[in-house]
Amino acid sequence: MIKFNQNNVTDGTAKARVSYSVCKKHNDPRQCVTIYAKEYGRQLSPIFDDVSNDTDMMTDYFEKDRITFFEGDKYYAEAFAAHIAKCDAEIAKCEKRHAKRHGTDQAANLRQMVAGK
Repeated sequence: MIKFNQNNVTDGTAKARVSYSVCKKHNDPRQCVTIYAKEYGRQLSPIFDDVSNDTDMMTDYFEKDRITFFEGDKYYAEAFAAHIAKCDAEIAKCEKRHAKRHGTDQAANLRQMVAGK
């Protein structure tokens, strides 16, 4: 069973530090979540089957692993939830720092501004 955390993905034996990106590809109208490994090498390959990594050691071109899940794919919901959890954690961290510097009222205003209210 694969577990998606805010900063990593694991299958119980292999663990990869990752970052998430939500977007739409230029050639596909569906929303997708792309997971990027934070280290060079084959970090995501032991966990997932369809990992992209175009590293070419002959030309000294090194790339990090990445995998994309589109809406409706098996792991899309879990990856999207991990991305949202990471965003919420970053917002909370910014709110805390902002409240410390400017007071709690302005921190609440910051949360409303980010939420689009």
